[in-house]
Amino acid sequence: MMVDKLAFFDLDGTLCDNGPLSVTQATFAAIQKLKHENVLPVIATGRSYYEVHDLLKMLDLHTFILANGCYIVHDDQVIQNYHFQLTELKKS
Repeated sequence: MMVDKLAFFDLDGTLCDNGPLSVTQATFAAIQKLKHENVLPVIATGRSYYEVHDLLKMLDLHTFILANGCYIVHDDQVIQNYHFQLTELKKS
């Protein structure tokens, strides 16, 4: 996909109502329209991959920022995957 612009979206209270992660048909259509107009939709959320996997698949999104920036993927390639090491947790 040729990308001219990026559009970043949160999930909770933005693309999705607060609660279960699902989008309306109108939101789904709007995301698809952005893609056809060479705009790359990017989800940026505090939620984990486990929580949003099904929604990302349904929307056919391959670039996203999850876990408040600790997990970043672009074109299905992991750019950043930060997690605490066990030694860091033991210090706390």
